[in-house]
Order: sequence, then structure tokens, then C-alpha cells
Amino acid sequence: MHLHKALDASSKVSGWLLPREQELLYTLAREVPPGKAIVELGAWLGKSTIMLAAGSMAGSRAPVYAVDFFALSGDAGYDYSIFLDSGSHDYLSMFLRNIRDSSLSSIVTPVKSSTVEAARTWTGPSVGLLFIDANHNYHAVLNDFQAWMGHCSLAARVLFHDYALTGYPGVSRFVDRLLATRTLTRARVVESILQGELTITQVTHLSRRLAFCPAWFAWSLRRARAEARKLAKHA
Repeated sequence: MHLHKALDASSKVSGWLLPREQELLYTLAREVPPGKAIVELGAWLGKSTIMLAAGSMAGSRAPVYAVDFFALSGDAGYDYSIFLDSGSHDYLSMFLRNIRDSSLSSIVTPVKSSTVEAARTWTGPSVGLLFIDANHNYHAVLNDFQAWMGHCSLAARVLFHDYALTGYPGVSRFVDRLLATRTLTRARVVESILQGELTITQVTHLSRRLAFCPAWFAWSLRRARAEARKLAKHA
């Protein structure tokens, strides 16, 4: 599927994804090598899933697995309910309809599960692209990354939505530790998404690295780099 057609289909679906972020998902999904999988943690109604699946269709046709409860729960339930049919708390049918209307059902598999439990029972291919966009608190992001990193291939692309938004400090706090320990390299930020390449896949190695890089150190390092960029810009 061409990019402009994917953008048109994705833009009809409710969600929180900017045009440049949509294009990034499409481009990176198109680059996933044959034999690998694409995994999305937090799919909502399929806005981002469409871009990942369309990019995959234009590339190696890597299967896309969308992991989500597909039902409202917790504090987010009330806020999100305005986007659903009156009285409905389950949105899997809406997700499936959006994927079907985009002619992408053949490549997308919804996984109705918690993100961590889905990792425990994973039997799919090695993951070449992991898009983390589920619960945004610090420990949830850490748990999602730890749960799935072992299923990824070395140099897999890992993306974190809302990294660059001040309203979600848990995402940036954890990701900054990955950057400071070079668990993720070749990082790039597009709008709110940070993407990088994974350098390790063993949780024990991650634990050792994070033990020597507390959150306050990673935050200080990020701030120092930001100040250095400002000075260089005005030099």
C-alpha cells in the first residue's frame, strides 16, 4: 500500500498520531527484514496499526501483532469512553472494522491481552520492530521493554510514543536510561516518538547496565546535552 493511501486510511481513525509520526511508522515497518515480526503494544482503534501494516505490505510483509486489552479499564476508561459507541467498553470490533476497511486484515493479528502476559506466551517470529505505546508510567514502560526485549533481534528498531511530551515523564525517564547505557543507539526523535536500535536482548544484561545508571543520572545527562545544543546553536 502506498504511503498516501495509508495516511488517508489512518487519518479516518480516532487516535493520537501526528502526520510525521504516521510516516515514520510506515517507513520503519517497510524496512523490517523478511522473517521478522512487528509488535505494537497499545493499539487503541488501529490508527498506528494501519501505518505499520501498510508499511509492512509495501516491504517484506512482516506480520503485525497488535497487543491491547481492547476494552476500557481503570482511570482511562472514562476519558476514552467518549470515542466509543454509547455504553460500550469493548472496542475490539471497532479495531477489526478499521483494519478490515483498510484492506489490511491479512497481515494484522490482534492479541487481546496485557502487554507483559502477551510476551510470556509469545510464540511468534523474532521481532524486528517494537512500538511501545501502552501504559505510560515509568514502571509500566520498563516492564514492557523488559518483557519484549528477549523476543527482539539485535539491531531491532524500538519506538517509544510520547517520549518528547512533557506530560509523560515516565516514558522519557526510562528511555533516557536506555540511551545513557547505550542499550539503544542511533536514536532519533520525530515529533513525540523516539526510535533507536537495540544493542542487547538479554534482561540480565539490561539489569546490570541500569544498575550503574540511576534515573537522576540519565536525566542530568539529557539536560546537559540539551544545554550544549542550545549553546552550539547560538555560538
